[in-house]
Amino acid sequence: MLISTAALALLAMPASVKAQRSAFLAVTVASADVVNLYQVDGPQLKLAKAVPVGKSPGRMCVNPSNSTLYVVLGTGAAAVDLTTQAVTGTMSDSAIQSSYGCVVSPDARKLYLTDRKANTVFVFSLLTNQLVKKISAPDDVRYGIYSSDHKSLIFSCGNGELAVVDPGSDTVTRTIKAVGLDPRNMVITPDGKYLAVALVSSDLVSWYHADTLEPVNSFGVTRSPQGMVVAPNGERIYVTGYYEGVIAVVDLREKNSEGIGEWRQTSTIPVGPAFSIAISPDSNYLYLCPADGVLTVVDLRSWKIVKSASLKGVGNVLYISKGQP
Repeated sequence: MLISTAALALLAMPASVKAQRSAFLAVTVASADVVNLYQVDGPQLKLAKAVPVGKSPGRMCVNPSNSTLYVVLGTGAAAVDLTTQAVTGTMSDSAIQSSYGCVVSPDARKLYLTDRKANTVFVFSLLTNQLVKKISAPDDVRYGIYSSDHKSLIFSCGNGELAVVDPGSDTVTRTIKAVGLDPRNMVITPDGKYLAVALVSSDLVSWYHADTLEPVNSFGVTRSPQGMVVAPNGERIYVTGYYEGVIAVVDLREKNSEGIGEWRQTSTIPVGPAFSIAISPDSNYLYLCPADGVLTVVDLRSWKIVKSASLKGVGNVLYISKGQP
């Protein structure tokens, strides 16, 4: 039997490289100071490695090529190479008080690390892992997201504001008053037209034009909306309601006669109280870890709920698509 050159190359490829080409579900386990990397195939999860990353691992972000995972720690961040599945560097500074979230720049040169107690966004060079800038932000800065054109960074701040940062100069250019209390998680629709902001203490989701940040509308959702993801096909967003223990399903296909979205919560999926949520690129599966610590998969085609591994001290989940060859 003849074997092609490509097949021989695949057989000879190290196992770590093969794993890197798989999709991963990254799950932080704060009680063990590790990130669990699961090879994921739809609802099937297989633990590839538990990677020790440092104390109090929390929220995560990934670089544009999906080759490096960044894990927020208590006073900094750790970089995890997804090929070797090992920590390759750490970033910290003596001024950091309570790290919260992270964002990687589109050119993979900078990491933005938010600190909700220091009211600061720390900017690190990913070439040297050294601090290059401190951005003073409004009180209780939390999540960050790039605008559709990558010309702005938007940070949600618990004091009720959105802070807009120019990533060229790394300075705050303006702030926007939120329509409710405690803006937190944010997503941009796949068509790049709208920014959605979850307002945790007002039980609202607010919508803005993504290019101008002019408000569009707001609507009520499940109580204490924490995690939020948008389906890659653009049809729905899913919001975890921590107080009620459900996932709110919001249909994005409803529009008025002028073509403006009139989105509402249309249904809920009972899963238990959860903060963090992830979705597969095909829009078919949700992944989350409710407060009971049981890793849960929701098949969105049938709304069937699959319980996976039971983990103590689980905090956050992040779906990482297949890495670049």
